[in-house]
Amino acid sequence: MILFIAFSYPIEKYYLKLLAQKMRRELSYQFRDLLYSLSASFATGRQMQEALFEAESGLKLIYDENAAINRELAHMVKRMRESKEIRRGIIVGLCNKKQCRRHT
Repeated sequence: MILFIAFSYPIEKYYLKLLAQKMRRELSYQFRDLLYSLSASFATGRQMQEALFEAESGLKLIYDENAAINRELAHMVKRMRESKEIRRGIIVGLCNKKQCRRHT
């Protein structure tokens, strides 16, 4: 029993180190794929926001929804959409104060 306890700590430490290396390697591959996707979008003339939206949908097809890159992209896209809504609300609010007319 004492031998088991004595050897379990170094084994656990080694196992955690292997898991961390695996996670870093997977994230590196995922990030590489994100950069490829963004590069392709930029080459077709898309802006950053459009490129991120497209990359999010593309990487969801490649990786699991719980993959680190998908979680981060979902967070970024959500923040961009919220920011866009806030900016739109500010502009509409300013126009209402100044009695702007929308020309369509």
